[in-house]
Amino acid sequence: MSPRAYTAFEGFDQIADEISHVVDAIHQEDIGATDTVWKGLNAPMTRQGRLSPLEKAIWQYNNWWLEKMATEDGD
Repeated sequence: MSPRAYTAFEGFDQIADEISHVVDAIHQEDIGATDTVWKGLNAPMTRQGRLSPLEKAIWQYNNWWLEKMATEDGD
């Protein structure tokens, strides 16, 4: 997922491999955090709550997604 011109740089393969390991570590951390939140959301005593004003990006993403789902072809 890099421009072809970058692949000609000396050491590109090593740099790409190191970046891949960092991204994988971040992804694994996110999976753990998401799994914990999901467990909390599905706990027996949990009720739906409101988003905090600090979570505007989540609200924006949800609205974007709803708009995409409402269109026939998603474009």
